[in-house]
Amino acid sequence: MPLRLKEIRECRQITQQELADILGCTPVTYCRYETGARQPSIDTLLKLSEYFNVTVDYILGKDPADVSALSEYEIALVKTSREVPNHVRQDVLDYLEMKKSQK
Repeated sequence: MPLRLKEIRECRQITQQELADILGCTPVTYCRYETGARQPSIDTLLKLSEYFNVTVDYILGKDPADVSALSEYEIALVKTSREVPNHVRQDVLDYLEMKKSQK
């Protein structure tokens, strides 16, 4: 888990201080999460998961999907697509394919 937290944080270009502020802990405490000297609570893991838009399993190193490589736009697109009916999703995909072929 230590390497995954640091990897996600650095990918998003966030400092340990900024993340500590978001989590409501000290920078030293957060640093210890990254080094493995301390384990975050379940609540902290959930906050990290929500903030980074990744699963807790990904943070723990159990899910290999590198969701952290997605842009904010891609994350928003996925979230929004989950909230609409399947036929709307298909319409959007069809539209994107049409636009891609017009290049």
